[in-house]
Amino acid sequence: MKQLTPLNKRILRWSLRLIGLALFIYIASRVDVREMGRRLSEADLWLVFWSVAITTFILAVKAVRWKMLLRRLGIEVSYWEVIRLYAIGWYGGAISPGQLGEFFRIIPIIRRGNPPEDAFLSSLLDRLLDLGVLILLGLVSLYVLLGIPLYWPLGISLGAIIMAAGFVIWMRTGGLPGFLNRWVDRVLSRLGEGNRENFRSHLSMLAKRPWKILGWPAVLSVAAAAVIAFRAVLMGRALGIQTADYNMFLAGAGASLMAILPISIQGIGTRDAAMILLLGSVGVDREAAFSFSLFYLAMMLMHGLIGWVTWTLTSSKNPPAQQTDR
Repeated sequence: MKQLTPLNKRILRWSLRLIGLALFIYIASRVDVREMGRRLSEADLWLVFWSVAITTFILAVKAVRWKMLLRRLGIEVSYWEVIRLYAIGWYGGAISPGQLGEFFRIIPIIRRGNPPEDAFLSSLLDRLLDLGVLILLGLVSLYVLLGIPLYWPLGISLGAIIMAAGFVIWMRTGGLPGFLNRWVDRVLSRLGEGNRENFRSHLSMLAKRPWKILGWPAVLSVAAAAVIAFRAVLMGRALGIQTADYNMFLAGAGASLMAILPISIQGIGTRDAAMILLLGSVGVDREAAFSFSLFYLAMMLMHGLIGWVTWTLTSSKNPPAQQTDR
């Protein structure tokens, strides 16, 4: 079978992402735009303000989590610098498909002489912690709001546990599946002279002492999710959505899970469809659900704006990140 050229692969990826845009246009054509405009114009500005302000606290919690991961891999970064780089990563995520641009934050660390494989692994683990919490909450959302039989979420969770166990076994033996070896090689080659064997040794260490390395970062992931839940409640109340607070949070979690599917840009379309489906199941009308989804998109863009402002104001101030002896 003939392999696709890099250009054709890029065209295919962006063509798939147009599915989300088409879905967004379809949804927009099916809602009452005037009613949406009324809801948005009558939003409680005080609650909107606090929804935006709490984003800085989310940034701080996640930045501290990343600092813990960096320290466990032998890289010391000041609190100010790690917050600065994390914010810049938000900007990179906002302008890139699938938020892969968040990995931009490790480039300054690598340029200061730290091993590319260590910097990359810290960011990868940081993203996986977020993804793990999001998948868990997304499954709870499907069960609670849509009434999907419990054995579906449990079955998916069991499958994930089995896959994770197999991955841990691979890591304990110091090896990786072939496709992951190729992916790691490709990533490290783009970052510089990354050492794959060193990367694998870290994975082996992680498999032997997972809680020592990931314990507190996992706790901070739950704390960040709690803050995001509170922000979702504020957003829903600002729009006057009439439903239980936990419904707004769970709908946001489920919609955010759908937003990471690689068929949209920043979740546009997929997040909106999921939000209408999930909130519709508890009696919220399409206009309110769509407005809530647009509010979520605005928060994601706010992340990018915070990152852009941080990058613009601090690009000339670049304190070093030092590598410690391991």
